[in-house]
Amino acid sequence: MKLVREHINEVFTDESDPIHDMHIGAYKIIEDWIKYMHNTHGRYTINNPSINNDLSIDATSIDISFVFIKDLPDYIKFNNIKHDFSTCLDNIEILKKHGPNYVGGNYKIYECSNKLYKKDIKKICKVKGTIIIYNNY
Repeated sequence: MKLVREHINEVFTDESDPIHDMHIGAYKIIEDWIKYMHNTHGRYTINNPSINNDLSIDATSIDISFVFIKDLPDYIKFNNIKHDFSTCLDNIEILKKHGPNYVGGNYKIYECSNKLYKKDIKKICKVKGTIIIYNNY
């Protein structure tokens, strides 16, 4: 019988999360959604994204205003956006669940058909720039 010795080069440490390190599970699903948005709607949809340990998404800027979506998958949660955040999401409950916690630039909502006010956005997100709501009613 021949003895086979294999060596596996592990990149794991005691502090790391193997599922995260192997890019499987929720991390992979979020990464695939970001790639889908880039491939389907253009590379500037989610600019320079990074997925945090809590699976929230940081980015330089986000423009999902031209996608005309009314909801996001349950696993998508934006966190800190360095510059502008633009969306067509006009439901405050959806924005609470998925919207960013911080926007360093402008927070823009297009095609808003619901009664949504700047004070509503200020309750759920710290916005350094201007909150702009383009009402559709």
